[in-house]
Amino acid sequence: MSHPSYSYGIDFFSDDVLEGAVSRLLARVDAARQNHDIHKNVIDPFAALFEATHMRISIEDWFPVEIQRQINKSLTNAVGDFHQELIGKLPGWNSTGKSGGVVDLEHFGPFGANGKPAMAEVKNKFNTMSSKTQE
Repeated sequence: MSHPSYSYGIDFFSDDVLEGAVSRLLARVDAARQNHDIHKNVIDPFAALFEATHMRISIEDWFPVEIQRQINKSLTNAVGDFHQELIGKLPGWNSTGKSGGVVDLEHFGPFGANGKPAMAEVKNKFNTMSSKTQE
């Protein structure tokens, strides 16, 4: 089966790079949905009881809510990796990978108004770095 060919008009990396990154993101979300194990991570029973009570639902009805929350967490992690991967494909940028160490991205050549190397963290939310990591 042949897939239609598209051109996204992006000139700083190929359509294949973009399509590959999107495919990997969707595959991770599909895997999270299909292979989900609610007990993979330890569930705090007290937090579960308080949350179910606050939501005015039974603990049995809370489990599907928790499953969806965990799947959404997988999605947001995949979106962050997607952004990091694509930014790492921009000219001069290098992604350090999922376990790259201190920073997510590096640009060792001249960058920005000061023409100095740059390092970056990819975050999906505003100000998710702790104050300790910002020092």
